[in-house]
Order: sequence, then structure tokens, then C-alpha cells
Amino acid sequence: MTDANHGILTSSSYLEMVNNNLINFTLPSKNISSVINASSFHGGDISQNIINGSLSASGISLNNSSSNKLICNNIYTSREGMNIFYNSDNLIIKGNTLSASKDLIIRSVIGPQLQHGNEFIGGNAEGN
Repeated sequence: MTDANHGILTSSSYLEMVNNNLINFTLPSKNISSVINASSFHGGDISQNIINGSLSASGISLNNSSSNKLICNNIYTSREGMNIFYNSDNLIIKGNTLSASKDLIIRSVIGPQLQHGNEFIGGNAEGN
């Protein structure tokens, strides 16, 4: 996968699921920007994935993706655990374990996330 930009890419999809994957990125890559990338992904479910990433890639990235569930993902040693880009509204982010340089970066209005049991091991989150 030396020329790929993502480990798993889903785009222009509705009600799709990306579940139960074990993904190991052991070598740094200049090409891979995110392990799981969802663009124009609506009403979907990204759950129960284990990502052992590299510091050159984000674990899960969403862009223009609304009304999705990100539940029970374990993301370790990535540049960003979850990167929520613009126009990714109304998300449920629940029960995830994030241990990255930056655990969570949000650049969208995601909706209330009260008491959802996410664990931020890296300890850094950022919202714009």
C-alpha cells in the first residue's frame, strides 16, 4: 500500500458501516494522511476498529460527513486520533479510546457530547 492515501476510504455513501477492523501502520508514510477516511459519508457507522497508526497519519478523518456514529474505536500512536473536518454535523462520538499526539480535533459543529465515555489518553483536544 505504498501509493495509497488512506487505509480505508469511503466517499459519497449513505448508511455505510466500517466496523471490526484491525489496522496496523508500522512504518511512517508521506502518502497516507489518514487510516480511515470518510468524505461525504452520511448516516454511517465507524465502530469497533483498532488502529495502531503512525505519527504521520490521522486515525479517523471525517469531512462533509453528517449524522454518523463513531463508537468504541481504539486509536493508538497516530498524529491525530480523530479529525472532524468541516460540515460534519450531528455526530455521536462515544466510548472511544484515543492515544495520539492530539486525541481529537474538531472543525465542525458536532452536537452535544455529554457523558459519552471517551478516553483521552494523549490528553489533547482542539476545537476551532
